[in-house]
Amino acid sequence: RFIEWCRLEGINVILNLHKAIGAYCDCRDENTLLTDPELQARFIALWETLERRYHASDAPFEILNEIAVPDSASWNTLAAKAIAALRRLNPTRKIIIGGIGYNSPDSLRDLRIFDDANVIYTIHFYGPHEFTHQRGILQVHPAIYNRAMPYPGDIERYRDYHRFMFR
Repeated sequence: RFIEWCRLEGINVILNLHKAIGAYCDCRDENTLLTDPELQARFIALWETLERRYHASDAPFEILNEIAVPDSASWNTLAAKAIAALRRLNPTRKIIIGGIGYNSPDSLRDLRIFDDANVIYTIHFYGPHEFTHQRGILQVHPAIYNRAMPYPGDIERYRDYHRFMFR
C-alpha cells in the first residue's frame, strides 16, 4: 500500500536494503556477508522474494546501501550474483549499486561495470563530514559536539570541532 500511496502522490520509491546480516554499515559487526556463502544465499533469496512481491512495481532496488566492507572484488562478485538472480525474475528492474566505503566516490573506480542498461551506479558524498552529520546520533563525535555547523561559513567552527573532539 505504501508504494501505491507514494505513486498517487507523485513520490518515487526506492526499495533499499540498508542493513544485511553480515554487513551492517553503522554499527560494529563482523561483516561476514562477503565471506559466508550461507549469508550470501540468504541475501540473494531476500532480493528474489522482494522481486516476486513487488514485481508489479517499477520501484528500483538498491541491493545494499553503504557497503562498509573493505573488499571491492568480493562485493563485485556478490553484486553480480544478486543482479543475475534478479534478472532471471525481471530483466528490466532498475537496480542501484554503489561501491565499498559507504558508496564512496573513491570506490566507484573499483566497482564492476555491468553490461546492463538498468543498473544504476550511486555514490554518497559526506563532505564536510562535520556539516553533513552535525548533531547526528549515529556517530559519537557529532552527537557530543552538538553545535550547528554552517556551510559554507567560517572555518573557525570546524577548527573548534577538531580541537574539542580530537585533543
